[in-house]
Amino acid sequence: MLYNILEKLLKNIMNVTTINKIIKELESNLSMLKELNEEIPQPFSFSQHCSKQIDDLLDESMSMEVNGRVYTSQDHATSGYMRNEDLWCKDLDLTCISPWNSSGGHKKAGTLVTPRHVIGAAHYEYSVGAVVRFVEKTAQYITVQ
Repeated sequence: MLYNILEKLLKNIMNVTTINKIIKELESNLSMLKELNEEIPQPFSFSQHCSKQIDDLLDESMSMEVNGRVYTSQDHATSGYMRNEDLWCKDLDLTCISPWNSSGGHKKAGTLVTPRHVIGAAHYEYSVGAVVRFVEKTAQYITVQ
């Protein structure tokens, strides 16, 4: 009888030890979550975060004339495009933005999502067989039809 009581007591002690380990693990995880949470500004706003990323690229000395044009020169007939070295976002890859297409000229710009696929607004449909041009950072152009 005493043996049975001691055996039950030992199981309870083991359970308490296991429970204490679980509690310590949970406390450790909670501590890590609190640290992560402190790194993210509260309340977090994705739109404010995106705006800040752009705002950090701008300064008051910039002007639309100097820093706002993607290309310093564009010749759609010869596919000649010279990137603006003073563009406010010159370090970003803007290849996905179309400067010209055969349906709307410099209007109806599409977005290159793969080397063969372009998406655009539903109200700016391209005609069948339309050519959409994109310019890489190296000034080489990509044509999608």
